[in-house]
Amino acid sequence: MQRMCATYEQRKRGADLVPEEGEEVEVIALFVGPFALDRIVQERAKHWRGRLENEYLLKLDLRIAHPPFQTNDLECKGYWLKPEAKTYDKRVKSLRSQINSALVEFLSQVERNRPRIVIGLGKELW
Repeated sequence: MQRMCATYEQRKRGADLVPEEGEEVEVIALFVGPFALDRIVQERAKHWRGRLENEYLLKLDLRIAHPPFQTNDLECKGYWLKPEAKTYDKRVKSLRSQINSALVEFLSQVERNRPRIVIGLGKELW
């Protein structure tokens, strides 16, 4: 009986957490940007923040995911996938390896940031 009462009290307290009509809710979001210059990634993240905040009455704490692979370019942090090799077999092997590395890095950032929303933007999506 005590366990049932405790469960009821938890549910009752949870009902108070539901926002009222028209009230903004703060949500953590993770933005996985494309391979582009940092300023472009920032602009696109800002665009999606504004779009989601206006459409769904949210206040987003938007965090940008860091790509697992780095470049020598000063204005670009890195990339998620770039399988380059001379032969087809080596490109496939590189792609598999990079997919696994990118997935592990993405999941570790999800674990670290605990987002409620993940926004992915790639070459063909913009």
